[in-house]
Amino acid sequence: MKGKRPATSEDTVFFSLFTRAGGEDNIEEKLHSLRTDCLAVAVSLCEGYIWQHQTFDLSLHVNNFSDASQSSAASCCPCASPPELEFVDDHAEGEHHAMASTPLPPHLHGKLKYGDNIEDEWFVVFLLFAVSRRFPDICIRVWDSDGEFLLIEAAYSIPSWLKPENSWNRVFIKNGEIHILPLPSSPAELFQLPLLPSIQDALRALYHGSFKTKADDSVQAAVMQKMSGFQQNPTRNMHNVVCRVPLPIAQILKHEPQLVALAVGAFYDRDLDSMKAASRMSHFLPSGQEPPLVDVMVRMSRAMYAQLKQQVFQAPRCYPMPNLSDSHYAEAEIGMKLTCGFEMMYWDRSDHGAQGKLSVTNTRGSKDVGWQAFLGSLKQIGYFRDLLEGSKEYRELMEHAVFAYQKTSLAARVSAAMNAPIQRTMEVLALPHSVNDFLSSEDLKSDDDSWLYDGEDELTNALLERQKELDMYERERGLRKKNQSQKLPRKLPKEKRIKGNFSGDEVVKNMRAFIDKMSSYEGAELPADKDDEGPITLRMETFLKELKSAFGSELETCPLNKTNSSLDEMKTSSSDSDSDIEDIEGRDPMDDDLQSTSPEEGKFMEEYAEALSRELTSSSLVKSFVPVEETASSFDKNKGIVEEMEGLPPVNIDVNLLQNILASYSSQHGLPGPASNLLGAMGLSLPDNKDDK
Repeated sequence: MKGKRPATSEDTVFFSLFTRAGGEDNIEEKLHSLRTDCLAVAVSLCEGYIWQHQTFDLSLHVNNFSDASQSSAASCCPCASPPELEFVDDHAEGEHHAMASTPLPPHLHGKLKYGDNIEDEWFVVFLLFAVSRRFPDICIRVWDSDGEFLLIEAAYSIPSWLKPENSWNRVFIKNGEIHILPLPSSPAELFQLPLLPSIQDALRALYHGSFKTKADDSVQAAVMQKMSGFQQNPTRNMHNVVCRVPLPIAQILKHEPQLVALAVGAFYDRDLDSMKAASRMSHFLPSGQEPPLVDVMVRMSRAMYAQLKQQVFQAPRCYPMPNLSDSHYAEAEIGMKLTCGFEMMYWDRSDHGAQGKLSVTNTRGSKDVGWQAFLGSLKQIGYFRDLLEGSKEYRELMEHAVFAYQKTSLAARVSAAMNAPIQRTMEVLALPHSVNDFLSSEDLKSDDDSWLYDGEDELTNALLERQKELDMYERERGLRKKNQSQKLPRKLPKEKRIKGNFSGDEVVKNMRAFIDKMSSYEGAELPADKDDEGPITLRMETFLKELKSAFGSELETCPLNKTNSSLDEMKTSSSDSDSDIEDIEGRDPMDDDLQSTSPEEGKFMEEYAEALSRELTSSSLVKSFVPVEETASSFDKNKGIVEEMEGLPPVNIDVNLLQNILASYSSQHGLPGPASNLLGAMGLSLPDNKDDK
């Protein structure tokens, strides 16, 4: 797809909060106040919760795209453009680009990386629902790299028309409930709410429109069920474990418990350089200054505990570890891994780590998220001109890019954010602390971690719940299909279908009705019951006009046209009657051709037939037809017989038709095929093939 936008970050949830307030002069001040109030609601629910990577936060968006100086900042807003959809057509893609370029109203927004802990994503949703109940006028959007993941959770309950390609800017959280903007059902509604609405269209419909936007109770229940655990216990996903760590690490964890997430992340995503830094332990366990080890209770998510516990890691030589037989070996091992994680995190984020020496030689492995975003933008606009990576010109362009990035405000903000944990640890370690500040190991007890090994029952229950939802959905869909099939007018009842005694006459009769029926440009249709079918109409003048527009002058000179009446005659007859053809099933198409044939055309047809007869006589095609004298006695020899042409014996078309159908059906060997499909659609059922002869 052309003009491809960068994909949404993996393992990250995005959210935007919109208010009813318009373009007021003090909108920025009001948004600051609203941000403070929203964070106060969230903080009251987050007590004791440890995030996997980032904490919940909100930022302001007050810039307008029309301000060129602020366009880059505005474009950083995650809700500025819809996610990449590989299956949208060209028109829909244009609509998506139009939405992306539409100025956004002032609002609050944020994003949070949840990584391997999907519980963080749903805890964010839980907080957003709480905020929406506290402030009913706020409309909230939430999505991730999968799109509208709330709809995924309620997949068996959402309307059938709601698809990924039309769900953007259509799903909101308002007043503690899910709202889904409907599709327009009239031109007036289409003017108010386009098929692919922008944020402004959606907010107008939610605040001022007459649309019913509240989602069905089944949708609400499916999403609420996912968050029910947080309502009972927001910290249900936390795990408390006793760790034996050096005194500086204990001091940090006492004052900044959230920093455990950075330490676990650094340990889990370690590379060769960070392992070298951990082997030296130059910051938290320097040689000659071995601090005492203390036992502390550390709270982390279950995902973090699993990442530490299940990793096989050899302790550095400089780190004091007890014997395997020691009763506190488990606490010491977890503490050793956590201490190494803090050392890796400190080295990685300090000026001596990867963040402080961005250059042409280490751009590929840099963990600077700002640089990665900057580099991605350069590649998207074709900055490197398809040059071979590593070539001289490529390195020169990369050097200029690194220099330009280091001069940007983005690099300064990223550097400050990366160094913030380091600055905070230095501040905490500067506070007075001693071993006496921490309890003895006898007063501490870790949580039971059997869930790490006995999760089979929980997984089985989750699968059974999903299977239950699927079974219920299949039953409801089956009932809908059954009701729809009962309403179809052209289905033959079972009692009218041919069973048992096979009738060849019935097969031929239905096939003749099918072949003789006039078809439209959309293809042939199966003949329906006359009681259920209305009159067939065809405006001849319109039909001829369409033919002329399609074939132009070729229609006037077409040889086949000579066998029918002229276009002028047909136009005249249609204009005189000004009526449509109502029923043509009982008419023989050959009769119409003969009645409309002039003497000159009749002579041409005779000569044409003689030439055709001579060609057929010399071909093997004539041998494939069954002559009249070989037809079975069950068929009337006067029925369906084509009289003998010069050099050709008479044949019984009905017998040949039936013979070909039976041969085709026999070749299917009981499997689905064209013969059984066609006959079955006409209400005919052939008996089982017991004799291949």
